[in-house]
Amino acid sequence: YNTISREVTGLKIEQAKQLQKQKQLEQDLVDKTRKAPTSDIKTTGTGFALNNNGYFVTAYHVIHDDNGYGDSVYIQANDGRYFKASLVTFDAEADVAIMKVDKAGFKFSKGDLPYTFTQSKSLLGTHIFTVGYPTDDLAYSEGYISSRNGYEGDKMQYTLELPVGHGQSGSPLVDSKGNVLGLLTAVGASSEDKTYAVSARAITALLHKLPDEKNIKLPKYAKIGRMSREQQIEKKKKK
Repeated sequence: YNTISREVTGLKIEQAKQLQKQKQLEQDLVDKTRKAPTSDIKTTGTGFALNNNGYFVTAYHVIHDDNGYGDSVYIQANDGRYFKASLVTFDAEADVAIMKVDKAGFKFSKGDLPYTFTQSKSLLGTHIFTVGYPTDDLAYSEGYISSRNGYEGDKMQYTLELPVGHGQSGSPLVDSKGNVLGLLTAVGASSEDKTYAVSARAITALLHKLPDEKNIKLPKYAKIGRMSREQQIEKKKKK
């Protein structure tokens, strides 16, 4: 009995040690994904999800400047973890880039995205808002469409009366009904500077050029359309 008891006790101790090692490995993995990339961060910007399968969109100049592409692109999730992302396709002239998180099975959230992408140009004077990350904290701005065309009369863009700052390039342009109208590309930090956004049509046009196996399906229902502005912001924050 004593021999069996000692063996059982020894087995329990060994199991406890193995469990402790497993928990430590899990914690190390969490800590690793929470840490920022080790190299110096050269530029930051904002992006937003196209669907819940890891695909998102941002401004092309966020990942590519006059010095070329960045060595790597990471997104930071709401819980602080970092995930590496790869370029899927881009339109340099429209300043749009489609990216995908590298991690297999990555999801932005548990449910469907709460917004849709409009396919028609919105009217002059349409009230809009955006959320983005000029710093580590989420920033909210609101304004209106001051011209249905953009820089030098570009019909795929909007000109906006919208106070935003650097770091908010790639942020979504959203109306009160929860429709994504476009993506911020050129931001004006002062009242004298113009803010421009490329329309959502440029995003969908780029998606249509992808091979069929990509099959990036955009959300169909704008769940945030009936929410208060505060609730809309919280929903956008989680995507």
